[in-house]
Amino acid sequence: MRWRLSIAGGAALLHLTNLVAIILGSSLVFASLGVRGTRLSIGPPLLLRRVMLGLILIALLLTAPLGYQLAKQLNVGQIRPMTYPLSKRLFDTLERAPSRSLALS
Repeated sequence: MRWRLSIAGGAALLHLTNLVAIILGSSLVFASLGVRGTRLSIGPPLLLRRVMLGLILIALLLTAPLGYQLAKQLNVGQIRPMTYPLSKRLFDTLERAPSRSLALS
């Protein structure tokens, strides 16, 4: 049960990181296209600057645990995501099965 909580925590962390990255990426696209939220187009208001700075800091803080987890998995030798293990019988059957490839003719 403990490892399921670990997977759920990692998934939540990755989800939050993706959410922040999508918001930052979309705001960068809108800014590069010249879309402004102010009427005078003089510059972003102070609140917008603070929110953007906060999102950038959150993104940096969220990448640290993800990088740590990745480094830990690489040290162990696990390069694939954690999944439910296959039964020995199913694994052996899949290994013995001939590989099928599409023949181009």
